[in-house]
Order: sequence, then structure tokens, then C-alpha cells
Amino acid sequence: MDNSDALWVYRFNQHRLPMMQGRIALGTGGLAVTVKVNGYFREAPEAFVPDFCKKHSFIVCRLACMLVDAIRGRGVTDLMRMHLSGECIKRIEFMWQLMESYEHVCHGRRADAQLKRLPTIPCWMEVALVTDERIEYNVNVNVGRSIYHSSIVFRKQASKWVAVLADVG
Repeated sequence: MDNSDALWVYRFNQHRLPMMQGRIALGTGGLAVTVKVNGYFREAPEAFVPDFCKKHSFIVCRLACMLVDAIRGRGVTDLMRMHLSGECIKRIEFMWQLMESYEHVCHGRRADAQLKRLPTIPCWMEVALVTDERIEYNVNVNVGRSIYHSSIVFRKQASKWVAVLADVG
């Protein structure tokens, strides 16, 4: 992850609402994901600090890739269990079971095998700071020629941010 705050630009948009834009570096191959953070209230909360935005965006980017992996027939990981609510985990496990059933019905399809083999590559991320206790993420993830959009909604519970909704399509 890039630790330079110089890449993160903080300004106000045309409606006088806070906005921040930056990039997070993933892996060692030089892949950088563009992150655009929009605030929907004038006073900037603690979640609008560049350090928090970078660290949390990095985690969400990984979660979004794991959500796409879940619909490709892979299970729930420890990182997902750490950041997602129990209800989200149940839904992802159910989706994973559906995909396993689908695989047994349509065994041997070349397109499905190709889809499982290719890596997930995040391209961009949009963040909406809805309130000081709610953040919504939309992440574009490519797998070969297929494009997926992951939506993850976090709520602050006590002092921890927990995903209360996770969807991919």
C-alpha cells in the first residue's frame, strides 16, 4: 500500500461538499486503483482523514475481490469473517452453495473453467461517506472480459466498522 499522502487530494466539489481523490497500490506489479471519496455533509468526520481512507479502501478492495471469488465458487475467507456481519456471511455462504450446485449441473463448461482461472483485478472504487456512521463502497472488479460491481455498506458499531451489506453483480 502506498503511504504517500501527496497522492491524495482533498477539495470541495461544486456543491461545497468535501471530496477526496487518490490511488491505492496493490501488490508488487504496480497495479494502482483509483479511489474517489465523496462526503455528503459539510463537516468532515474522522473517516475523512486520508490515512483512514487509504487503509479502509485497501481492505475493501480485497473484500470486493473476495466477493467476486465467492460467486466463482470459492468460500468465505477469514478476512471476510473479520469484517462482514453475520447476516452478510450467511448470504455469501448461501450464494456459494448455489454456485456449487450450478457447477454440478453444468459440469465441464469451458467458459466457467476460464472464469475461475483468471485473477480478479480491481479497477476503480467510489466511496460515499453518507453519515459519520455509514460508508458505502462501490468497486469495479474485472475478471478477464467480465466486469463485476461489488457494493459494500459499512456501519460503525461501537468503535469498529462492520459491513452490513455486501453484494456483487
